[in-house]
Amino acid sequence: MKKLILVLLFIPLINSCSKESFDENDENEIILLKSARNETKYSDGSTSSNETSYYYENSYLKSNKYELSKATGIFYHLNEYYYENNNLNKIVHKINDNLDHQYEFIRNNQNLLETLKRVYFDDNGNIEKTITNKYSWSENNSKATVYDELNNIIREELYDSNNNLISEKIMGDSSGDYTIYSYAYDNKKSPFYNINGNIRKLGWWVGFYPNNRISYKQEIFKNDLLYETRKCKTSSLEFNSDGYPISKTSSDDCFGTEPTTVYYSY
Repeated sequence: MKKLILVLLFIPLINSCSKESFDENDENEIILLKSARNETKYSDGSTSSNETSYYYENSYLKSNKYELSKATGIFYHLNEYYYENNNLNKIVHKINDNLDHQYEFIRNNQNLLETLKRVYFDDNGNIEKTITNKYSWSENNSKATVYDELNNIIREELYDSNNNLISEKIMGDSSGDYTIYSYAYDNKKSPFYNINGNIRKLGWWVGFYPNNRISYKQEIFKNDLLYETRKCKTSSLEFNSDGYPISKTSSDDCFGTEPTTVYYSY
């Protein structure tokens, strides 16, 4: 469920103040995602929809805003993106303009993620909890091993040559218990293909991959033995004449979600 929630969270606003020094780009010549509209059809015939809007400065994503149904009592989620030396170094997440949590990214001398700090706030905007994870890289910087604050390995991430996240091994509570998620991509441009700011290889916290994820499977291991395999999500896409997706229809058996179509506007 956490993965589903995080997909919904990538959605912020416009007035982000940061220490960036942006390169000059003509956004009129660069194709950037402006909005993504989700439509879900339910088995009872009803439908729901929501929209995420994206805002840029010189091809750097500055914010995105995810509109929710007023029936939930939450009108929107907002993400603001901050940069330092042209690298993404912080994401601030707000709910109805109230500070909820933020991610801070610290990089090593190879510009790879070294420390991820997650900071959570209470209703008054005070820090409630901080979680810090350390990263180490191997296999020609394609594999990240993630450690908790007690130096235990909690996750392993594997990336392909295009910097798509293709595998995650998430450790369980007992030795020999873990879950592996394997992701498949097409070889075409994703809606986030042209975003600047060194936003790759940041795990599923920042899911702006250069290619389109089309399926994934889940393998559950107990005592180092394969216990269950589930092929979870499949997607089909339509593309425009420039080779960018204009719609993506997905279903997910693992989460039991209804088929959803995303319509992309550039």
